[in-house]
Amino acid sequence: MNQLKLILFSVFVLGFGNDSKAQAKNDYYWILGYPPNNQAGYFGGTIIDFNLNDARPEYFYTGCHALTPAILSSCSGRLLAYSNGCSLFNSNHDIMQEGDTIAYGLIWESYCQDLGYPGTQNHLLLPWPGDTSKAILFYTKCNDDITTFYLLYAIIQFDAEYPLGHLIEKDIFLVELGLSDLLTSTKHANGRDWWVILPEYNTNRFFTFLLEPNGVTLVNSQSIGVAWDNRDHSCQAIFTPNGEKYIRFNPWKGLDIFDFDRCTGKLSNPIESGPLSDPIKAAGGVAASMDSRYLYVSNASVLYQFDLDNVEILESKVIIDTYDGFLDPFQTNFYQLALAPNGKIYSFSTNGVKSLGVINNPEKEGQSCDFKQHSLKLPAYANFGAVNLPFFRLGSDDGSSCDTLGLNNLPIADFRYEIDSLNPLKVGFRNLSYFEPETFHWTFGNSMSTTLENPSPMEYASYDKYEVCLTVANQYGENTFCRIVDLADTISAINPFEQGHAIDVRPNPFQADIAITLGMEYNDAAIDLYSSLGEHVYYERLTQGENTIHLPSLPDGLYFYQIREKGTVLKTGKIVKTE
Repeated sequence: MNQLKLILFSVFVLGFGNDSKAQAKNDYYWILGYPPNNQAGYFGGTIIDFNLNDARPEYFYTGCHALTPAILSSCSGRLLAYSNGCSLFNSNHDIMQEGDTIAYGLIWESYCQDLGYPGTQNHLLLPWPGDTSKAILFYTKCNDDITTFYLLYAIIQFDAEYPLGHLIEKDIFLVELGLSDLLTSTKHANGRDWWVILPEYNTNRFFTFLLEPNGVTLVNSQSIGVAWDNRDHSCQAIFTPNGEKYIRFNPWKGLDIFDFDRCTGKLSNPIESGPLSDPIKAAGGVAASMDSRYLYVSNASVLYQFDLDNVEILESKVIIDTYDGFLDPFQTNFYQLALAPNGKIYSFSTNGVKSLGVINNPEKEGQSCDFKQHSLKLPAYANFGAVNLPFFRLGSDDGSSCDTLGLNNLPIADFRYEIDSLNPLKVGFRNLSYFEPETFHWTFGNSMSTTLENPSPMEYASYDKYEVCLTVANQYGENTFCRIVDLADTISAINPFEQGHAIDVRPNPFQADIAITLGMEYNDAAIDLYSSLGEHVYYERLTQGENTIHLPSLPDGLYFYQIREKGTVLKTGKIVKTE
């Protein structure tokens, strides 16, 4: 065994498990996009790392047509694997050993070279309970007769010989059924195992599986609620983050909302809305806020909010927004939704577009949720369909009849911060702590502190660096997490030149004009300017030498800029506009 493999094994395998009783960052990487790789033409992969406070999409070369991709990171937030239902890819974006063909057959031959395995949420990656060196990929396979489906799974092993992972077994049979997809999952109330649900079309039947350390078993086949037929393709299914409700939506049947028992895996108390539009708008999706209070439903051109705490859930419906008609270059309408680790919900479209909508504050009622259409700009086209990820930061149901493993909820502190776009000295904080913290203690690096769960925005006295720390606790323990809030970087006169790129952006702050100097090696560059919320606000071509950008009507606040040439990013930075 050579030294490099041993080092990689310790990084990927031991790192996969060392924090398994603490952190739960298994969804901290998102993979979007599709080949061919042509950055100038906005084709290729997009990777989003949610370990960063300011998670920004980055371009990478991809071989994966990421159609509703399944993705898995380690407990400590390192990318491990992802799949499009046809192949399995490792963290180097190469096909994993033995992962080149899964669910192979006529459908694979017809679709996998150009699209990914067709379907909606038909593959799902989970960590293997009780074994930190293994993971499992669930996926459906359509028989060549196009009427029969199989639920299969593959086992992934990370070891010293294959630190980036390899499939040790694939196409393991679980069940044969009719047309089906919408694989989704939530934690068992024991805090270790996983429930996996797969509904069957043309029936009202749900297959419920339990993933335990000794393998996967079919626990029950339950018939409940109304049947969905096989035209119900523009749809999505989720569990709420607390695991208490299973929800699915499609435009023809509307919402199905069930209570879910994390001990038994049983659905109950169905609520059915019927179609939300007349005529039918054939696209839709669902997501819930991280506190499981508000449900968001997208229906092509309308985004709705429902209050899941309301006794009459369906009566709580409010319209959040309607599609504004923006093209990027196709319609940026509302399709599937995805809750991210930063607490925001992202809206995908039915087309390959270069932006996502963002619900910035999903835990707030009505318009306060702050939905911004097409506001997160991507470096490459995203395929239609959201990422398929369960909520990982759910622990045991302490004190319940199935809390049998003694896995107490040891609290984990986490937060994000956001600098006010109008006042760069004002910073807001979002508490993302998990595993049932009961007390909170914030310090803000400026002698101020609070014990509020969700503190008010802090206005600092000067442009400097501040270490902000959050300590959370409950009866089982405490945990502290810190971030550096760097306000000095928002106001620095000139960022250092990146090596090899002679580019000068000044002054910072500016009042009306920005002067940009390009070296003589650049003759086809451009600048993009984004608001602090990620909205694209300005674009201009640049030439060699001195360029002046006149922006007197731009609102005061913090902005991000990106200077690129033929798809290559030359320089990025922050700049502040003041009066």
